[in-house]
Amino acid sequence: MGGLTPGSYCIIVGGAPVSSPITIKNGTIQNFNYGIDANNLTNLTVNKINFLINILRPFAQSSPMGVEFQNVSASIISNCVFTNYYYNEAVGISDTNSNGGNRYSNDSFVDVQTPLAISITEFPKPNFLIKDAQFDASETP
Repeated sequence: MGGLTPGSYCIIVGGAPVSSPITIKNGTIQNFNYGIDANNLTNLTVNKINFLINILRPFAQSSPMGVEFQNVSASIISNCVFTNYYYNEAVGISDTNSNGGNRYSNDSFVDVQTPLAISITEFPKPNFLIKDAQFDASETP
């Protein structure tokens, strides 16, 4: 699956009242600026997705992101592979202003400059679980 316009959003979830749970699984997402953009929701599962970050400027207006969570809680990203082919400033997963309970399990990040970026503003800090992540960089000659 890829955006109709290179550099666009592929899947947008949330923003308005959304029934949950929601599951996105088994596939490949490529040619995106944002693979999955999730906002203001609870109980989203992303499982077994290959994120092929292969977009170049001028199509990418900002650093391409595999998954962007904003105000998302009690959600899971597992068994996903984030591979960066061209763009040096790629982000695998960005999690901003979440209330907690998000889990990242058995995900792999290949040549992704920022595999996981978590930014919170609430105190006490919410709980996150990172389990069995694999971070690989290509060998340079």
